[in-house]
Amino acid sequence: MGQLESRSWQGKWIANPDATENWKGASRFRRHFDALHEVARARVYISGLGHYELLLNGNKIGDHELDPGWTDYDQTVLYTTYDITPQLKSGVNIVQIELGNGFYHVPGGKYTKFKDSFGTPTCLADIVIEYASGACERISTDGSWQASKNPKPGVYVVDLGQNFSGWPRIRVSGAAGSKVVLTCAELLMEEGLLNQKWTGCHLWAR
Repeated sequence: MGQLESRSWQGKWIANPDATENWKGASRFRRHFDALHEVARARVYISGLGHYELLLNGNKIGDHELDPGWTDYDQTVLYTTYDITPQLKSGVNIVQIELGNGFYHVPGGKYTKFKDSFGTPTCLADIVIEYASGACERISTDGSWQASKNPKPGVYVVDLGQNFSGWPRIRVSGAAGSKVVLTCAELLMEEGLLNQKWTGCHLWAR
């Protein structure tokens, strides 16, 4: 059975605090959590307004596209349940929600027949982990989730949470001949791009 009543949800609707009325980009929400015991079953209940994509440890969960379905959001909001037991790792896990406007928030331009917005894009999730011991844990959307935006198409900025010296290593997949450029920095520019001012490289803040 799903979360049949609103009081069954422990998660809170969260939005990017930087989002404005004319917000056109997507937002990303991120949270680390630990699974320190043997897991019997894990599932996630999730909804996003407009559309969301859920990733666990860098891998997309489910095969849905443009979830949730388009509804009269003042009356009905759809959600999806996923079994994430196979994707859950022992130890540290990273859950990520990528959230776009959809028809929930249309700032103008392409879809001119829609002139209004239901509000800032927002998402809601409850991750329920049942351990073999019988204990149950919930990781829910709240103010502790980190929020950020894709600063521009094809560019992703990852905050590793601390400053350190080391050698980055990544694993990627894609078409043969594709090019991936990895740039490291300690600062960000106002638009969210990397600023290498303190690393002595050529990408300086303007």
